[in-house]
Amino acid sequence: MPYTYAEVRAARHEAHLVFDRFWKMAPFWVRRERRVKCYAWLAKQMDMPREECHIRFFDVGMCEAVIELCLQVEAGIIAGPNNAAPRRAAPMPRNTANRKMRRAWRSKA
Repeated sequence: MPYTYAEVRAARHEAHLVFDRFWKMAPFWVRRERRVKCYAWLAKQMDMPREECHIRFFDVGMCEAVIELCLQVEAGIIAGPNNAAPRRAAPMPRNTANRKMRRAWRSKA
């Protein structure tokens, strides 16, 4: 029985929620590079060409496979696109110059 559009859309949404954690937690200046790397890893795992490997093209079964792969990476069963489970992003370095300027501005007021 074919899936309805709502079921396919929900499966794609869920797959994106799980898969995007591998690249969206990276600092903004490396996100594009990390995203490309993650989709290349997914294409290799799904045994498909990189050009065709995007969740927007997947059906429900493929989305379930993506979710299963990502859960295996998080559990440490297989190596992920970053050779590790997704982590929280590193804190941004604080800009000490801005703090000094704000302090100087406050002291003038």
